[in-house]
Amino acid sequence: MKEVRITNNDESRRIQATLFIDEPFKESIEKIRRKYNPEQYSLIGCHITLLRDDELTDIEKVTKNLLELNEHTLEIDFGKLRRSDDSKGVLIEGKGSNNSFHSLRAKLLANTEINNISILHPHITLIHPRNGKCTDEIFDELKKQKLPSKIVFKTISIIEQLNGGKWNIVNQFNLK
Repeated sequence: MKEVRITNNDESRRIQATLFIDEPFKESIEKIRRKYNPEQYSLIGCHITLLRDDELTDIEKVTKNLLELNEHTLEIDFGKLRRSDDSKGVLIEGKGSNNSFHSLRAKLLANTEINNISILHPHITLIHPRNGKCTDEIFDELKKQKLPSKIVFKTISIIEQLNGGKWNIVNQFNLK
Protein backbone atom coordinates (compact mmCIF):
# COMPACT_ATOMS: atom_id res chain seq x y z
CA MET A 1 0.00 0.00 0.00
CA LYS A 2 1.26 3.48 -0.84
CA GLU A 3 2.48 5.58 2.07
CA VAL A 4 0.90 8.99 2.41
CA ARG A 5 3.15 11.72 3.70
CA ILE A 6 1.75 15.08 4.70
CA THR A 7 4.33 17.80 4.27
CA ASN A 8 4.25 21.17 6.04
CA ASN A 9 7.22 23.51 6.17
CA ASP A 10 9.63 20.84 4.94
CA GLU A 11 8.36 18.44 7.57
CA SER A 12 6.92 15.05 6.70
CA ARG A 13 4.21 13.65 8.96
CA ARG A 14 2.65 10.21 9.04
CA ILE A 15 -0.31 9.19 11.21
CA GLN A 16 -1.81 5.80 12.00
CA ALA A 17 -4.32 4.15 14.30
CA THR A 18 -2.49 1.41 16.15
CA LEU A 19 -3.05 -1.40 18.64
CA PHE A 20 -0.01 -1.54 20.92
CA ILE A 21 0.78 -4.89 22.49
CA ASP A 22 0.78 -4.91 26.28
CA GLU A 23 2.06 -7.39 28.84
CA PRO A 24 2.24 -10.31 29.17
CA PHE A 25 3.07 -10.56 25.45
CA LYS A 26 5.06 -7.40 24.96
CA GLU A 27 8.26 -8.55 26.66
CA SER A 28 8.80 -11.68 24.53
CA ILE A 29 8.08 -9.85 21.27
CA GLU A 30 10.19 -6.82 22.15
CA LYS A 31 13.13 -9.06 23.09
CA ILE A 32 13.10 -10.44 19.53
CA ARG A 33 12.70 -7.00 17.93
CA ARG A 34 15.45 -5.48 20.09
CA LYS A 35 17.90 -8.23 19.08
CA TYR A 36 17.07 -8.68 15.38
CA ASN A 37 15.68 -5.28 14.34
CA PRO A 38 17.03 -2.63 16.75
CA GLU A 39 16.38 0.28 14.39
CA GLN A 40 12.64 -0.45 14.10
CA TYR A 41 12.53 -1.27 17.82
CA SER A 42 13.82 2.24 18.57
CA LEU A 43 11.17 3.86 16.32
CA ILE A 44 7.98 2.17 17.56
CA GLY A 45 6.82 -0.42 20.09
CA CYS A 46 5.36 -3.74 19.01
CA HIS A 47 1.93 -3.17 17.56
CA ILE A 48 -0.69 -4.01 14.97
CA THR A 49 -1.58 -1.27 12.52
CA LEU A 50 -5.35 -0.70 12.55
CA LEU A 51 -5.58 2.24 10.09
CA ARG A 52 -2.80 3.40 7.79
CA ASP A 53 -1.91 6.98 6.84
CA ASP A 54 -3.96 7.03 3.65
CA GLU A 55 -7.07 5.97 5.60
CA LEU A 56 -6.76 8.80 8.13
CA THR A 57 -7.39 11.70 5.79
CA ASP A 58 -10.42 12.73 7.89
CA ILE A 59 -9.06 12.39 11.42
CA GLU A 60 -11.96 14.39 12.91
CA LYS A 61 -14.56 11.86 11.70
CA VAL A 62 -12.37 8.92 12.72
CA THR A 63 -11.97 10.48 16.18
CA LYS A 64 -15.75 10.92 16.44
CA ASN A 65 -16.20 7.27 15.46
CA LEU A 66 -13.62 6.23 18.09
CA LEU A 67 -15.53 8.12 20.79
CA GLU A 68 -18.79 6.37 19.81
CA LEU A 69 -17.44 2.80 19.83
CA ASN A 70 -19.21 0.22 21.97
CA GLU A 71 -16.59 -2.54 21.77
CA HIS A 72 -15.22 -3.79 25.07
CA THR A 73 -12.10 -5.43 23.68
CA LEU A 74 -10.65 -6.70 20.43
CA GLU A 75 -9.26 -10.23 20.37
CA ILE A 76 -6.94 -11.44 17.60
CA ASP A 77 -5.72 -14.99 17.09
CA PHE A 78 -2.25 -15.52 15.66
CA GLY A 79 -0.74 -18.26 13.55
CA LYS A 80 2.76 -19.06 12.49
CA LEU A 81 5.70 -16.90 11.59
CA ARG A 82 5.96 -15.88 7.97
CA ARG A 83 8.74 -14.25 6.02
CA SER A 84 7.80 -11.18 4.02
CA ASP A 85 9.18 -8.87 1.34
CA ASP A 86 11.51 -11.28 -0.45
CA SER A 87 12.25 -12.98 2.88
CA LYS A 88 13.87 -9.83 4.36
CA GLY A 89 11.13 -9.35 6.96
CA VAL A 90 9.35 -11.59 9.47
CA LEU A 91 5.85 -11.30 10.89
CA ILE A 92 3.35 -13.22 12.98
CA GLU A 93 0.18 -13.55 10.93
CA GLY A 94 -3.31 -13.06 12.23
CA LYS A 95 -5.16 -16.37 12.01
CA GLY A 96 -8.73 -17.04 10.97
CA SER A 97 -11.27 -14.61 9.57
CA ASN A 98 -10.50 -11.74 11.98
CA ASN A 99 -14.04 -10.46 11.48
CA SER A 100 -13.92 -8.25 14.59
CA PHE A 101 -10.72 -6.58 13.36
CA HIS A 102 -12.28 -5.87 9.94
CA SER A 103 -15.54 -4.75 11.55
CA LEU A 104 -13.66 -2.34 13.82
CA ARG A 105 -11.82 -0.88 10.82
CA ALA A 106 -15.16 -0.36 9.03
CA LYS A 107 -16.67 1.36 12.09
CA LEU A 108 -13.71 3.73 12.39
CA LEU A 109 -13.90 4.65 8.70
CA ALA A 110 -17.71 5.08 8.64
CA ASN A 111 -18.85 8.41 7.18
CA THR A 112 -15.36 9.26 5.92
CA GLU A 113 -14.30 9.72 2.31
CA ILE A 114 -12.93 6.15 2.24
CA ASN A 115 -15.52 4.33 0.14
CA ASN A 116 -13.69 1.09 -0.55
CA ILE A 117 -12.06 -0.08 2.65
CA SER A 118 -9.02 -2.17 1.82
CA ILE A 119 -8.43 -5.53 3.44
CA LEU A 120 -5.64 -5.17 5.97
CA HIS A 121 -4.56 -8.45 7.53
CA PRO A 122 -3.57 -8.06 11.17
CA HIS A 123 0.03 -9.02 11.89
CA ILE A 124 2.89 -8.29 14.25
CA THR A 125 6.13 -7.35 12.53
CA LEU A 126 9.19 -8.86 14.20
CA ILE A 127 11.72 -7.78 11.55
CA HIS A 128 10.72 -4.88 9.31
CA PRO A 129 12.17 -5.22 5.80
CA ARG A 130 12.75 -1.46 5.59
CA ASN A 131 15.52 -1.50 8.18
CA GLY A 132 16.14 -5.12 9.11
CA LYS A 133 17.17 -8.32 7.39
CA CYS A 134 16.19 -11.87 8.16
CA THR A 135 18.52 -14.72 7.28
CA ASP A 136 17.66 -18.42 7.19
CA GLU A 137 19.55 -18.83 10.47
CA ILE A 138 17.62 -16.02 12.16
CA PHE A 139 14.30 -17.40 10.90
CA ASP A 140 15.16 -20.87 12.24
CA GLU A 141 15.97 -19.28 15.61
CA LEU A 142 12.71 -17.29 15.63
CA LYS A 143 10.66 -20.42 14.91
CA LYS A 144 11.89 -21.84 18.25
CA GLN A 145 10.54 -18.88 20.24
CA LYS A 146 7.30 -19.07 22.20
CA LEU A 147 4.99 -16.49 20.65
CA PRO A 148 1.41 -15.49 21.53
CA SER A 149 -1.46 -17.33 19.90
CA LYS A 150 -4.08 -14.81 21.06
CA ILE A 151 -3.91 -11.20 22.23
CA VAL A 152 -6.69 -9.06 23.68
CA PHE A 153 -6.51 -5.32 22.99
CA LYS A 154 -8.21 -2.69 25.13
CA THR A 155 -6.83 0.56 23.69
CA ILE A 156 -6.56 2.19 20.27
CA SER A 157 -3.78 4.76 19.84
CA ILE A 158 -3.46 7.50 17.25
CA ILE A 159 0.26 7.90 16.57
CA GLU A 160 2.38 10.19 14.44
CA GLN A 161 5.88 10.16 13.00
CA LEU A 162 7.67 13.35 12.03
CA ASN A 163 10.52 13.29 9.51
CA GLY A 164 11.07 9.55 9.82
CA GLY A 165 11.73 9.79 13.57
CA LYS A 166 10.26 7.99 16.54
CA TRP A 167 6.49 7.38 16.51
CA ASN A 168 4.66 9.24 19.29
CA ILE A 169 1.19 8.73 20.75
CA VAL A 170 -1.09 11.68 19.94
CA ASN A 171 -4.27 10.30 21.49
CA GLN A 172 -5.56 7.09 23.07
CA PHE A 173 -9.05 5.64 23.21
CA ASN A 174 -9.97 2.89 25.65
CA LEU A 175 -12.43 0.34 24.40
CA LYS A 176 -15.38 0.44 26.81
